[in-house]
Amino acid sequence: MKIAAYTNSMDGSGARRVFFEFVKHLAQNGHTVDLYHLSGTPIQKFPFAEYVKEIYSYPMAQFRDLSFKPYIVSLAADLFRKVFYLRQLKRVSQQMCKDINSRGYDLMFSDVCNLLRAPYQLRFVKIPSIFYLHHPKREAYEPLHLIVSNFSCEGQPPLIRLYKKLSAALYQADNVLVGHVSKTNAQAASLVLTNSYYTREYIYKVYGVFAKVIYPGIDISRFHPLNLPRKNYVMSVGGIEETKGFKDIVLGLSLIPSDKRPSLVIVAGRRQPRIYNELLSLAKEKEVKLSVFESITDEELIRLYNEALAVVFMPLMEPLGLVPLESMACGTPVIGVKEGGVRESIIDGETGILIDRDAQALADAVIRLMESPELHERFSKNGIKYVREQWNWDKAFVKFDACIEKLSEKNSALASALRP
Repeated sequence: MKIAAYTNSMDGSGARRVFFEFVKHLAQNGHTVDLYHLSGTPIQKFPFAEYVKEIYSYPMAQFRDLSFKPYIVSLAADLFRKVFYLRQLKRVSQQMCKDINSRGYDLMFSDVCNLLRAPYQLRFVKIPSIFYLHHPKREAYEPLHLIVSNFSCEGQPPLIRLYKKLSAALYQADNVLVGHVSKTNAQAASLVLTNSYYTREYIYKVYGVFAKVIYPGIDISRFHPLNLPRKNYVMSVGGIEETKGFKDIVLGLSLIPSDKRPSLVIVAGRRQPRIYNELLSLAKEKEVKLSVFESITDEELIRLYNEALAVVFMPLMEPLGLVPLESMACGTPVIGVKEGGVRESIIDGETGILIDRDAQALADAVIRLMESPELHERFSKNGIKYVREQWNWDKAFVKFDACIEKLSEKNSALASALRP
């Protein structure tokens, strides 16, 4: 088959690696794949050029939020700018799809849009399309005060509460606009794939679309045990932002007696300055030693996984989270919050520990692993086996290929029915 692959995402996260691995598989499986992207997308974070035949770039800068005071004015300006930006993005997407439609492709495989999640391309291509969606835009559908602490009014005087409510209304209007466009785009896809049953239910609730779950794989040739001595730190991975739960980890560790207390290592691909500064202040106040690593190599990440006492994963309603799986592949037990897709990746009492979002529960779980080498070893061995058997790319590719074949057969049958 001849396949057009589209991406417009800004990061080098695990979610982007999933798109790359599927593109790589398509090329290695004998399909001809061309990559389409917007010029502001840093596709060099993954070696697409080694696997695709052609790369087509369309001039379009990424949308950048303004940040000036008063904040409410910058929010209003962003909403105004976004309306015009979406018009331009739509025009560029239509031109891209006009080219895709004219070049004889059999299928389009789409990653997310950095701004919309579901891209305009799904609406404008005239060929079957498969869209892998890790999560809709959460800010359009969830309580803002839980996702963006700036909008919390608790304990604030009346004028500040009014200011925050007005700011939240503007922020919400911005995200509802984006969410509406994204929903329309997602509904135009021939097939939506996603990463967990939790996310499948979420997509149905907000988009009215039934997605098919294909769990991503873990590259066990990269993430594997190195048999290194364990060090007295727990580790977490993710962007330093409101929903990643790093403050919860600090609070939990602070309840462990100081003579036993492990330090905290965070590997961050990105950070929000305000959240980062608040995290540093909290760690200092609670006497939790904190180290943050940014822009490290895969080799350094794997070494940190292997040397950690445990990995703690506490994000708010995470769609799935590849971090626990990478950790288990390295033989490091995981303590995860009993929310979202994390419940699908950790088997409580077998490959790790699932806990409620509670500081004392986290402290108790860390102490259990510290004081029981037998439990630590059992989780380690079970985790390695579990990831190798259940979370490998071969299983994901078999399901992915079946989706392509079924979609192709359906399209052929429809074309035959329409012939005179």
